Order: sequence, then structure tokens, then C-alpha cells
Amino acid sequence: MLEFLIFAIGLITSYILKEIQFLSLEFHFLNTGLIYPDFVLIFIVFFSLHRKEFFGIWIGFFGGLLEDGSNWILDEHSGYFSAILGVHSSIYAIIGYTVGRLSQYFEKQHSVQIIFLILITVIISRFFTWSLYVIVDNFNRNYPILGTAIYSALIAPICFTLLTWVYRSQSNTPK
Repeated sequence: MLEFLIFAIGLITSYILKEIQFLSLEFHFLNTGLIYPDFVLIFIVFFSLHRKEFFGIWIGFFGGLLEDGSNWILDEHSGYFSAILGVHSSIYAIIGYTVGRLSQYFEKQHSVQIIFLILITVIISRFFTWSLYVIVDNFNRNYPILGTAIYSALIAPICFTLLTWVYRSQSNTPK
């Protein structure tokens, strides 16, 4: 029960950090718009690497469900806001499963591999999210993919170190 609570608090914290656009950057001279790290995806990849594919599916699904709940789109015909549920949930669950399945091939504390893994997963996640939203609705064509991926990848080793510290201190507590 305590373990579940730790994961839920971590997932909600990473979601809040992403939603408030913690550590966001904007480069006016490059016209990048606002870029910020994808803390939810970093959290999903971390626990998929450490806890394997089954846990990756569930943490990816619930992390995606949090994000899907915050994406409300105004329907121009009816004038009501509607949510497109399942886009992030399905993409994050698939990424959680895939990373968990491939976790045996990665060093969990090797910074270069973490950077590469986060870079690839954020690019894939944001590309498929953008593609699905374009199919369903006229989504913003300026959806930042590469800037967010690079920024998330560069900040990921720090996040992995913090999550490792929190997870180890949680696992050392007496039951």
C-alpha cells in the first residue's frame, strides 16, 4: 500500500510539474515557443526500466489518463468543451510496455543511454500525440516536438538520480 502511495504521489507530482511548465524555456531568436521537460514521460520511463513492462503499462496508462483529463478542446459546432480521452493513455502505455520490455538492454544509471532513451521516447510520444490530434481535430501545427525532446533528454539524468534516491529511501523503510 505504501509503495502504491509513493508511485501515485510521484506521478501526480510529475504531472503537476509538467502542467505548471516547471523549468520552461523560450528562445525568441529561434522562435521555438515555450518548451518544457516532459516530467510524466521521464517518470514512466524510469519506472518502466526499473520495474519492467507490466508496471510500465499501468504507470503509463494512469500518467496518460492524467494528461488526457487536462486536454479539453472546444467543439466549434456545439460550443461545448470536450475531452479526447485515450490519446496519451494509449501512447504512454505502449511506451511503458516497450521500455520495460527492452529494459534488460539498458544500463539504468548510464547517463548517455538515459539521454538517448528519453530523447527517442519523447520524440515518438509527441509525434504520435500530434498525429492523432491532427486526425481527430485541427490541432496546433506548432506543437513542439524536437525542442521538448532535447530539453527532456538533457534534464533526464538529474531526474533519474532524484527518483533513484527517493525510490531507494522508500524501499529501505521498514514494512
